[in-house]
Amino acid sequence: MKRGLVLALVVACGTPAKQKPAAPQNLRATASDQQVLLEWDAVADADGYTVTVQEGAGGRTATTSEPRFVHTPAVNGRTYDYLVRATNGDDAAKISATPASPLEGWVIGSVPGDVAAIAYGGGVFVASSAGKPTTKVLRSTDGTTWTDSAFPGSGLGRVVFTQGKFYIAAFTGGIYSSADGVSWATEFTPATMGRQIAAAEDGTIVVLPNVVRANGAWSNSASNLPATVGQDVAFGAGRFVAVSGSGAIYSSTNAITWQEETDHPAVDSVHSLRFTGDRFVALGSGGAGMGARLLSSSDGRHWTMVTPDEGACPFADVAFAQGIFVTVGAQQRICTSSDLSVWRLRETIPALPFPEPAGTPALSAVIYANGKWVAVGENTGVTHP
Repeated sequence: MKRGLVLALVVACGTPAKQKPAAPQNLRATASDQQVLLEWDAVADADGYTVTVQEGAGGRTATTSEPRFVHTPAVNGRTYDYLVRATNGDDAAKISATPASPLEGWVIGSVPGDVAAIAYGGGVFVASSAGKPTTKVLRSTDGTTWTDSAFPGSGLGRVVFTQGKFYIAAFTGGIYSSADGVSWATEFTPATMGRQIAAAEDGTIVVLPNVVRANGAWSNSASNLPATVGQDVAFGAGRFVAVSGSGAIYSSTNAITWQEETDHPAVDSVHSLRFTGDRFVALGSGGAGMGARLLSSSDGRHWTMVTPDEGACPFADVAFAQGIFVTVGAQQRICTSSDLSVWRLRETIPALPFPEPAGTPALSAVIYANGKWVAVGENTGVTHP
């Protein structure tokens, strides 16, 4: 072939046209409360992405530089169609999703007593009248139907479960245990009786102010925890944490030697402390007229203040599971949050005006166990699902 002919062929062909990006692959949608999260695999040579949200005959578009998009606010119960394409492409991927509100439709159960604490273990729920003037211990296998247990003590505290047994501390009688929530026996009678109790997975138990069960043996410990730090105690992240009613915080890794934790915002008062799966949450108040305040900590030592945005939500107790915080309290109100800050009122059972009329029962404790949420209170209880 002659050189001139080769050159002519090259000039004639020119530069090949650039291919447009293909449609996104592996498009997936995660629907939750009032929002839908879209995610997909990154597309080669994409200049960004265009997302079309279709609602019936209408729709809207948005752009994003990342292979993800959050559609919010979305209407719960409405099905949306989504088209996703590279901004400089023609082909689109399509998916549909329906956002839904979590934890709606709680079922009312039969709770024959005023109870304020709950624990689960060995296939059984046990509730106690923690801090209430009456003595009541109830047992349930499903969280809905409860039966009374004959309990020998009085002036009860919270109930905990560890190493195959439930434990309750009582002002009168000492510390009791039960393997089934029905038959209770005295475990230990301390020199100084308290009723706030917490348990670690290895069976170590703390009863404020200075009772410890370690390696299977009970003792009146030589703890350096001040007697004023007796409002509540919890275990998590490898340590016990105790709080006073005025907001002082102490922690210990061995239940004997305690240190005061000072890296926390000031609060006017703290009424309870919980470990909620990956963090401690102290429920309290910021002072007169300031409403609820929550202190949050992943390690029990360094704390941050969280101010809930929903004034109608009660904060008698809080639990966490399936990515949701749940709090319960007055008027049988139930609120949910994903971050402790933004809360949504889920249920009022029954629907009652606010503030709470005199005599209206409240929910006092909530737990997630055995695949369901269970909340109990003043002769009332609810479950979900």
